[in-house]
Parts: sequence; C-alpha cells; structure tokens
Amino acid sequence: MHRTGFSVKPTVGGEVRGSEISFFPETRKLIDGRPLRDVFLPFAAMQLPLLLLAGALDNAPMLAVAVAMMFVVFGVIPITDAMVARYAHDAWRSRVYAVRYLVSFGASALAVPLVATIPPRPQGFVGLFAVLAALAVGTLVTAWFFPRKASAGQVSPAPAPAAE
Repeated sequence: MHRTGFSVKPTVGGEVRGSEISFFPETRKLIDGRPLRDVFLPFAAMQLPLLLLAGALDNAPMLAVAVAMMFVVFGVIPITDAMVARYAHDAWRSRVYAVRYLVSFGASALAVPLVATIPPRPQGFVGLFAVLAALAVGTLVTAWFFPRKASAGQVSPAPAPAAE
C-alpha cells in the first residue's frame, strides 16, 4: 500500500468521534507527545510574518507566501481538534465540536461579503492583511497562555483506535 502525507481516518461505529485530516504525516505524534502549547506556538508565530509578507508582495512572490500561509493555517486544524479532544469533557465533546464548526463556517460565510465591501485601493489588500496580522497577534498571545503541562483536572483524550 502506498502511503502519502495526506491521510483521512474517520472512526467507524454508531457515533462519530471526529476525523483526522493531516497534511503533515507526523502531526498526530507531534500532538500526542507534547503539550499543545509547544505545538501551537510555532504555528501561531509563523502566521504573523506570512500575513504581513502577503500584504506587501504581489504576483509570484505573493503566491509563494500564500501557499506557505495556507499550510500553516491548515496545520493548525489538527491542533485545535486536539484541544477539544483533550479539554472538553466526554459528555460535552460533540457539542463543543458542533459549536466550533458552526462558528468556523459562519465566519467563513461572512468573510466573502465583508471583503467584497472593501473598496478597491491602489495598494491592494494591505489593510486586510494588516487586520489579519493583528488577529494573528491575538492568537499568538492567547497561545502563550496555554498550560505548559497537563493539569490535574485535565480530561484524557479518547483512546486511539486499534491499528488494522
């Protein structure tokens, strides 16, 4: 069987516990072996310079930065899923996932019309990327306050499914 860096592993059974979609083959080991703060901080730190560069560049250099930016943005998804799995109580986990995805999809649906209201400017989307960079600073500051070690009251993640 040929293995690639992209894997989709949904759980099988009467309930859905989530799925792992990873562009990085070692993401699961990275998340399982360290505190989430140590994994999330580098991703949050990479977003800021990439967003600022994206606002300052155009043509091929902007495309290269945008590709790197999207890898970082999509690399955060398994980490945020792990946050829910680690810190949400079993009885509330599905509700937390539902709210998380509802907010994500709602914000995504609002983003296009909001960006469309921005009047065209000769400098392009510099202002938009500056606002996104400011949000990235907020994410970085928030990630800085994640616990360094597992707390005594931390809920353990669900056990991994057995290998087939």
